[in-house]
Amino acid sequence: MDEGTDARDVLENKLLPLRRGYVGVVNRSQKDIDGKKDIKAAMLAERKFFLSHPAYRHIADRMGTPHLQKVLNQQLTNHIRDTLPNFRNKLQGQLLSIEHEVEAYKNFKPEDPTRKTKALLQMVQQFAVDFEKRIEGSGDQVDTLELSGGAKINRIFHERFPFEIVKMEFNEKELRREISYAIKNIHGLFTPDMAFEAIVKKQIVKLKGPSLKSVDLVIQELINTVKKCTK
Repeated sequence: MDEGTDARDVLENKLLPLRRGYVGVVNRSQKDIDGKKDIKAAMLAERKFFLSHPAYRHIADRMGTPHLQKVLNQQLTNHIRDTLPNFRNKLQGQLLSIEHEVEAYKNFKPEDPTRKTKALLQMVQQFAVDFEKRIEGSGDQVDTLELSGGAKINRIFHERFPFEIVKMEFNEKELRREISYAIKNIHGLFTPDMAFEAIVKKQIVKLKGPSLKSVDLVIQELINTVKKCTK
């Protein structure tokens, strides 16, 4: 802070009130650091500053680095106290689950065909769960480097496929000429449905390339997802 100013209203929690209030500290200046002023001397100077400053001496007992340490330690203690019961219950639940699993393996017989069938079924079920999570994006491991799984497939449908459609060459003049010839070549007094179908089918065929390309991209991503699940 500049000389001649004070933060009394802030530290008294009047200006911008916080639920836990504020704790003011005095950091070492660059001059103190260059002069190799140690932490102990800096804390003594900090204490003297708050006790002697007219704006802060009435709250000096709630200011300074030692008080900040005390407040933070108390917050940590409260947090541990509040979260420990749930954490303990979760651990106990996991322990019971593991004990049940251990109990099942006590009479394990590798040559028992029913055991092998059960193991295979469990693996398939776990694979299905892992695959579904990767497609939904709800797995435990999140890729922070690139899109994968359902996110990449979603991008193919909503970005890559429309991009491929936009790239298609479309000549409106040529299309109008084709429609005109189709109508003339099909007999009848009125514009027949056959002319419409002939033109539309020809246009739909043009969508086959981009569609198959998008399908190939989706298949490749599904294959990559399967490979990741098998690991």
